[in-house]
Amino acid sequence: MNSPLVTVGVPVYRGQQELPVTLECLRTQTYPNLDVLISVDAADQESARACEPFLRRDARFRMQVQPSRLGWAGNTDWTMRERRGEFYIFQQHDDQVSPTYVADLVEAASRTPNAAICFAEMHTSGLRTMVNRGFQLSGASIERALAYLETLDCVPFRGLIRGSVIESIWVGNRTCIAPHFDNTENIACVVGGRRRFTLFPPDQIGNLYPGPLDLTPAGQPISLVNVRKPDLDRFPLFAEALRAAEVAELAPGDAVYIPALWWHNVEALEDFNVLVNYWWRDVPDYFDSPSMSLLHCLLTIKSLPPEQRRAWRAVFDYLIFQPEGTALGHLPAESRRLFGDLTEAKAERIRSLLLKSLARKAT
Repeated sequence: MNSPLVTVGVPVYRGQQELPVTLECLRTQTYPNLDVLISVDAADQESARACEPFLRRDARFRMQVQPSRLGWAGNTDWTMRERRGEFYIFQQHDDQVSPTYVADLVEAASRTPNAAICFAEMHTSGLRTMVNRGFQLSGASIERALAYLETLDCVPFRGLIRGSVIESIWVGNRTCIAPHFDNTENIACVVGGRRRFTLFPPDQIGNLYPGPLDLTPAGQPISLVNVRKPDLDRFPLFAEALRAAEVAELAPGDAVYIPALWWHNVEALEDFNVLVNYWWRDVPDYFDSPSMSLLHCLLTIKSLPPEQRRAWRAVFDYLIFQPEGTALGHLPAESRRLFGDLTEAKAERIRSLLLKSLARKAT
């Protein structure tokens, strides 16, 4: 049987007591092809320390410590967006699963290739002891989402979800979402009501007056400008951003494509609005998020003397951004080693080097 990669997202906040048991359940799964992604909310160092033995022992485990509070929903959503696997499983930090849990779900998914989610019974204990079996979800994606919202059945949510169908549905009133960007490609489909999208190219970041990147409402940097009533005395460069903006007003059945890293403001124009997002990445699953490199550069480059920053900019231009063509093009491809085209094996080697470096700094 094919063994597709399965990302298990483990959002955690102040869960250091229960977390090791949950991670051990994942480490000892009979299904080997796992990518265990732990997202520690709000720089919770005690939970992060509880993960360290698993990170050192098992290369399938990786961890991101979020610098600001995302909340449960934002932290869970982050693990979905940063998945590498063909499938995704949400794992509460204090839940336990049987040793064959993942293997059984993958086998069920292989028997039913059109299924969006495969799930198992859920046993709960504590104030109430019961067995939840969930119910089948079928029909169009919006029908499935609305059926879930009506029941708030938590069993399917803990199942094996095909990465190709992961989507988000936003239901609300006359909201206005501040300009922000996502690291993934995005198609936004209006199902109910009307929405106005204002898109800004990535090079307008300086004219959008972003707030602190490590203190955000939902994990992504946002503009401090009120797009409805911009204060051009306080934010004069925003006028330049508006001249570069693209605006689209969508009715039910309309969709807009938002490229990765394009800033976008979303304004709901009716008393009741429904929007469905589809996110994806056009790179292999073993690529990490570029935002990780940004954090590493804060640690290593930003505070260097100006002349050293300029020197490193030249190094990055040549080796990473390659405006003049392939870096190290004078060498045979096999001699470029880690600086050649990224492969899965090279990605694992780079992660190993980074983990060793960061572990030495932490001790």
